[in-house]
Amino acid sequence: MRESSIIESTQLEIEREIISVIDKFTEAINTKNPEIVSDILDSELDKIKFYVKNDSSYHKKSSSSLDFLKTSKNKFFEKYWDPIITTDGNIASVWAPYEFYLDDVFSHCGTNLFFLVKENEKWRILHYGYTIDKIHCENS
Repeated sequence: MRESSIIESTQLEIEREIISVIDKFTEAINTKNPEIVSDILDSELDKIKFYVKNDSSYHKKSSSSLDFLKTSKNKFFEKYWDPIITTDGNIASVWAPYEFYLDDVFSHCGTNLFFLVKENEKWRILHYGYTIDKIHCENS
């Protein structure tokens, strides 16, 4: 096997590991079960969400809790696609557009951004941010 093929193979494996963490996070949202991600979220997790407004401004809200998953009575469904992964093997970012449905009705679209670190051979989410956009969506 050529050296470039080995590097590409290793990079693909790293990206698969990273995406499996994002998939697990998405599963926690869709099943409203934060315990699913307890092993992949950093203890100092930081979450920021941006509400996109008509006048191109935004409202920022910060939190680190996923407790809303336990308390909401609504059904959640989120799907993302075309993730862009950047990594050096120890830190990574994942950028992906998404759609969110509330009780099976389209709610909003946006972009997810995750920052991950690899600690003790395991990827963990250190920070995530996302936009909530009800204006510029194909489904709106």
